Amino acid sequence: LHPANTLSLHDALPIYNPGLVSHSSLNVGLGHAFLRHIERCSALVYVIDLSAPKPLEALETVRTELREYERLKGLDVGELEGRVRGVVANKADLFGPPRVDPVPEEDAEEERRQAQEEGQRKLEELRAHVAEMERSEVAEGWRRPEDGIWVVPVSAKRRENVAALVQSLATTVKSERARVKAAEEEEEREEAEYRLAEKERLAARRDQW
Repeated sequence: LHPANTLSLHDALPIYNPGLVSHSSLNVGLGHAFLRHIERCSALVYVIDLSAPKPLEALETVRTELREYERLKGLDVGELEGRVRGVVANKADLFGPPRVDPVPEEDAEEERRQAQEEGQRKLEELRAHVAEMERSEVAEGWRRPEDGIWVVPVSAKRRENVAALVQSLATTVKSERARVKAAEEEEEREEAEYRLAEKERLAARRDQW
């Protein structure tokens, strides 16, 4: 989620960034250009291909690149990872390797059943992994307990469960707007207190003269 205005973040615009690959922190692919863009984002959402053989490894690759970029840039630990608010498990309709050769209907039905079971297993593993990831980050002190990470399975091709994803994104945007507004109000309060204190200090000095 990228703020539409980097000075006043009352609006947010979802931006899809497919450029984060293995070794992006070493400037592979879109590399640092992509990661610099992420630095300006107030919230991040991972998109994982649930039909891949090892979706958890793909998730960990993204996390590794964010952590390594943090280190290279001298950012605080968790500065970027702590902004992750959700995981989209895409291609929820495609589990198991694709078949190109025709098979008897009974065999095809059995393959569909096995694929559904495999997909459900992957989804549950992903949810458990994300829950543990969230607990670990809270324990390490760079994720607030209220900043949970949601997991939503979708099929973009078939537009399945898209409404649930839109709702999760809308909730995230609303939360980030409230956070930014509170931060701006706190900054304005501190600035007003500083100016008042400075005014009183100058008045006291004039009295001494």
